[in-house]
Amino acid sequence: MIVATMTMNEIRNEFLSDCRDVQIYCKLELMNCNKRFSAYVRKLNKPYVFKTFSIKTFKGNLIKIIYRAKDRGHHNKPEMTFYTSFQTEKGKSFLVMTNYKEVTILTPHFVRRYRERVLENNVSLSSEEVIEKIINKDNFALSFRINDELESIAKCFDGHYKNQGNDYVTQVNAGWIFGNIDSRVRLCKTIIVEKMLNKNQK
Repeated sequence: MIVATMTMNEIRNEFLSDCRDVQIYCKLELMNCNKRFSAYVRKLNKPYVFKTFSIKTFKGNLIKIIYRAKDRGHHNKPEMTFYTSFQTEKGKSFLVMTNYKEVTILTPHFVRRYRERVLENNVSLSSEEVIEKIINKDNFALSFRINDELESIAKCFDGHYKNQGNDYVTQVNAGWIFGNIDSRVRLCKTIIVEKMLNKNQK
């Protein structure tokens, strides 16, 4: 079980272990998810379909898997993203693993900022639904090291992080994600969208 008192490396290792357990020891459940998603895609017959399934590991940890298919022709070749959550003092954090075996933590603050800035304060969505929208809309592949100019933009909108510098910025469909890298884990702290920037910041 993942708890907030763990180090970043311990959190990463526990999560990757759970993801491996799903793929090795939960093959029947995974095959059932594959079949159900394939039938779902063929039935809908429309572009870009996604569906979420839940599997419990033998340790009792709940892992969620988002299946995505570009079209009907990819019904049996879906992209898969594994994620889970754990509770912290500030709220629920989410761990995400993509096909690239990269582990990302979406902090409670990041989820709130995404809801506020990207989803325009849609309070009807649960945190789980917000996470699914983040995963389905944005990938986390285009990261680069941050410079002073980008750091000043981040602090302009999220000043409470002024004593906690950012290591990287990731450009995604919704905007720019700022955060830190610790023990091969990317920590997403906040997101800034284009409409927030003035002409000198673009």
